Parts: sequence; structure tokens; C-alpha cells
Amino acid sequence: MKIAVRVDSSNIIGTGHVMRCLSLVSQLRTMHSASAQFFCRNNVGAIIEVIAKRGFGVQKMLKGHLGTEVIGLAHGAWLGADQTEDACEFMSLVGDEVFDLLIVDHYGIDSHWEKLVRDSNCFKRLLVIDDLVDREHHCDFLLDQTYGRKEGEYRSLVNEACKLLLGSDYCLLRPEFAVPLKKIESYRSGVDFDNLKVLVMFGGTDPENLTGSVIEVLLKENWIRSVDVVLGSSAAHKAKIQTLCVQNKMFKLHVGSNDVARIMLDNDIAIGAAGVTSWERAALGLPSLVIVQAENQKMIANKLNDVGIIQLIDQMSLKQQLNLYRKQWLSDQAAYNQIVKRCLNICDGNGAERVCRILNEQPVEITFS
Repeated sequence: MKIAVRVDSSNIIGTGHVMRCLSLVSQLRTMHSASAQFFCRNNVGAIIEVIAKRGFGVQKMLKGHLGTEVIGLAHGAWLGADQTEDACEFMSLVGDEVFDLLIVDHYGIDSHWEKLVRDSNCFKRLLVIDDLVDREHHCDFLLDQTYGRKEGEYRSLVNEACKLLLGSDYCLLRPEFAVPLKKIESYRSGVDFDNLKVLVMFGGTDPENLTGSVIEVLLKENWIRSVDVVLGSSAAHKAKIQTLCVQNKMFKLHVGSNDVARIMLDNDIAIGAAGVTSWERAALGLPSLVIVQAENQKMIANKLNDVGIIQLIDQMSLKQQLNLYRKQWLSDQAAYNQIVKRCLNICDGNGAERVCRILNEQPVEITFS
């Protein structure tokens, strides 16, 4: 299987779109000996080197003019060009190559771009990854891994032949997050609630330095045994966080780690963002305090909060809410176990494998809805 991927990352866009595409193509490579070529704009904060380190080719597109408004799309400014310009540049890089599958994961792209590219006959099938339900698409498959997403929300936005892959059964996580239930339960048993191990992780770029704000609060708490701090290699405030962690032995910093699943298992609770890591934490049964960083994260975060998977908190009252969370949500092992159970019922870490089987036209078994 030969795959093309159109996706971007930046200090504004974040890194989540690239990471979920990497999870999918890595699984396709494992299951079907697939090769993949990524097509990405060379934006400030782009994690192009991460793609290359995973062993995939990257074609660098021109640096986008992020912030330029595009009429008709809520996130059109994230594309860095109008859709026709972007499609033309993309196709000039594709040239005469023919791909079995094109994967598109971009809030700044809709059916206009997709139809232009499909007319080239360079792609046998098109998979769109989305979670906004705010624009039309023209594709063979549409994947939205949002918990509780329903077919009726998308049916009027896609072509009749489009196959919809909806819900958290299709969360695109790396294989290391598909951990056996017994192993997760062993990590989550016997928690010392007076000496908690805490994970702090706010995505790949963390432009608002929420990591630093949380560290400043945790420094003054006496109920913490240790803190693992995870940053992306392109994090905007990496130097400041490094200084804070070096000065305090209780904190351990991980930059650009490929061992996030193990780090999550090793901790009792997490404080972090509402993006892709929401599904990673759920798959490993990790109760979490979450600060919403972007408007497009609010809907998903509210759903997870309503079903007791996460506890939404506000940055401005972090200290007060952190202690309230400990007393009400993490009162004892029984209450903690209930949160863990709810997490594991949301996501089991096998979503990428399910998607791969569908793309290869093999039967797919869903374990829960």
C-alpha cells in the first residue's frame, strides 16, 4: 500500500494532527507493509523532523501565511493559503505518482480541495480525518474519533458513498497504548493518595506555557511524591521548563519522548490538555485534570467531563480546583477505580488497527460502543 498524507503542524495548529496520522500510517506499515509520503507546510513549530525519524518521507511545502482569514471556513487561516493554491502546490509535488490512499487531516481543507485533488486520478481512495463537523467533505472514508459522535451529524456533509468511521472505537493511538487490562489494573491499584505521582503534559507546543503555570502550583503542594513533565521537542517555553525542573529534584523532564505510554502508566493522575492525549490517557485508565487550550477542544472536553473521564479546571483557579479535585474525585481507591473503569470503557487503544482492517477491506470487530 502506497500512502500520501496531507497534514500540517505549527505553534498555532499544534502537533496532534500529525501524531494521529503517524499512528495510522505506522499501523498500516506494520499490518500491510505500507509506505507513506507526508506533504507538510514548513511552518514555525512544525514537527517535520519527527515524521522523518519515524521513517517516513516528507515533502516540504512552502511556509504558510497562518492567520490569513479564509471566507467560509472557521479554521481556514490554518492552511496558510487558499485551498486552490494549496491543492496546486500539493499536486505539483505529487507529480505523476499514483497512491493507493490519500489521508487528509486539516481543519483548513474541505470538499473544494478534496474534489480538486480527486480529479487528478493520482489517488485511488481518500480518507479524511476530522472532528469539527463544520464543513462539507468529498471522500471515500471519514474518520471522527470523538466519543459519542453519531452518523446523523455528518451524513448531510459528506457524499453518499462515503463510509463513516465514528466514535472512540477508532481513536488513532500508537500500539504501545493497547495495554492488556490486567497490566493497567496492576498499575492503578494501591494508590497512596497522600503521595501521588503526577504527570504534567500539555501537548507538543504549549504556547501559553500552561506547563510552567502548573509546575509553579505543584511546587507548593505537600501531597506529591513525584512529577513527570512531558514536552514536545518544539515546545515554545522549553528552556524555562528545563530550568524549573533542574532546580527541583521532585520533577523529571522528558522532551520529545517516545515512551509516553510507560510514563502515563507510572503516574497516578495527569494534568494536561484536551487534545489527542485525552484518548491516550483514557486507554491507560489515567484520571486527569484538563485545561482547555483551544476553542475546538471545548466540545470534546465537555463530553468527557460529563461522563466522569476527566475533570475540567480553569487555569486562573488551578490551586483551588486541584485540591477540590483531590478531595471529591480522588477520595479513596474505590472512587479512583470507578474513574479508571470509565476511562477504559471509552478507549481500548486498538482504534488504529480497526481502521487498518477496514481500509484493507477486512472484517472489523467492535468491542464496545
